Amino acid sequence: MSKDQVSLPILFEDDNVTAYQLHDHLWLFETKKGYSASIYVLEGNEKTFVIDSGHVVTDLPSIVTKVSKKPQILAITHGHWDHVGSIDQYDTKYINKNDLNLIPNYKGKIICIEDGFMFDLGKIHIEVINLFGHTPGSVGFLDLEDRWLFTGDAIGSTYVWMQITPLPLESMMTAIKRIESVKDKFDEIFVGHYRQMDAIANY
Repeated sequence: MSKDQVSLPILFEDDNVTAYQLHDHLWLFETKKGYSASIYVLEGNEKTFVIDSGHVVTDLPSIVTKVSKKPQILAITHGHWDHVGSIDQYDTKYINKNDLNLIPNYKGKIICIEDGFMFDLGKIHIEVINLFGHTPGSVGFLDLEDRWLFTGDAIGSTYVWMQITPLPLESMMTAIKRIESVKDKFDEIFVGHYRQMDAIANY
């Protein structure tokens, strides 16, 4: 299998994304324009949680409505351009304050999130966990009911991208220890570049 493939049936595809269904209320959008990255769409009873916005996606909120019609919350794992390139399409975004300098031109409302911050989607609760290392403000999102952890590029996307952060390599151990501290709360990890991890798992 090529590293550019995902071993799941394609749900739909357009010029912006290839969409897959991971679980009955969780979808993966693999972006096509710019540098490819993963966007996750998690639907609760009342709200839809959108994790990252990709690099270049035309009208991401409308694409999300193809799988969920509920009000959308955009939350960002970290501020690198391949994960925040389409944030201007949302009036509000959630991000850790340590990565604000990576998105200086965003004009919408910013809500800063920190370790322990909780999102309530309606019978699904998402806990923020600090995973500083890849960037100074990298965070993960822990779905407490479904037992899923979304890590962005903090871990798992094939490589350890510590050469592009001002933080020392030791900070990676802090992120790993934080994940270790919640290991009894999750069964699956979803990373910021899913297709790379998926391809390795299916060679």
